Amino acid sequence: MCRIAGYVGDSREDLEKLVDGLRWASRNDTTSGKLVVHGDGWGYAVYSDLGRFSYRTQKAIFEDKMDLHETRGKIYAILHARKASPGYKAEEKSSHPFFGETKDSFVYFAHNGSLDDEVLRRLTGLDGDAIDSELAFRYMLQIGIFPAASELEKYVKPNSALNLLVLEMRKGGGAEVYVKNYYAKDGTDRDMTKYYQILRQDMDGGKAAFSSTFNDSHFKGKSLGRDGLIPLSQL
Repeated sequence: MCRIAGYVGDSREDLEKLVDGLRWASRNDTTSGKLVVHGDGWGYAVYSDLGRFSYRTQKAIFEDKMDLHETRGKIYAILHARKASPGYKAEEKSSHPFFGETKDSFVYFAHNGSLDDEVLRRLTGLDGDAIDSELAFRYMLQIGIFPAASELEKYVKPNSALNLLVLEMRKGGGAEVYVKNYYAKDGTDRDMTKYYQILRQDMDGGKAAFSSTFNDSHFKGKSLGRDGLIPLSQL
C-alpha cells in the first residue's frame, strides 16, 4: 500500500511538481474511503546526462528535507512513498526503489501492492527478511523484466495489485521508465480499483504516471489505456 510516480521528459520543474504531488498524496490519501498515510519511508531514482542517482530513507517524505539530485537534459525518474504491509517494518533497506543489474542494464524497481512472499522466496531461493517487493525484483532480474512483469500477476494477493515502475538504463546506451497497473479484484464487495489505479498525464516538458491520489490535488491524470508493462515515453 504505497504511492508512486514516474517521469520521462526534459523539465526539472515537472519532476519537482511530482515530488510535491507525492508528498501531498502520501499524507492525504482517501481514495480507499478512509485516510491512509504512507509514512514508512520513501525514495527515488533519477537518470539524466549527469548520470544515475538514487536515494532511500525510512523517513516519511512529508517529514524529509532532502533535495533532489541535480539533473541535466533528458530526465528519467521513479518515485515511491511506502506504507509498510502488516508484519513488515519501516526500514531504509525496505524503502523503494531497489537497484540491481543484468548483463545488459542497470535497473531500479518500485512496486505498489502485496505479493505472496513465501512463493517468491522459493522462486528466488532467497532467505532472510527481504520484503515481497524486493523478492519480486530479484525474480525480475533472474528471468527478465517483461517476463517477470507478466508472471508476477500470479502471485498478487487477493484485492491487491502489481503496480510497477521500472527504470532501465541500458549499458549500450538509452533508458526508459516502464509502468504497469494490475489490480486483482477478489470477488467481494470491497472494490479498491480507484485506490490502486495508475494514471498518466502529459506535463509541460514530458510524460508522467502516478497513483490516483495525485488527482485529488491539482493533477489531472487519465487512464493508462493499455495493459501490460508500458514504456512511459509512449503513453
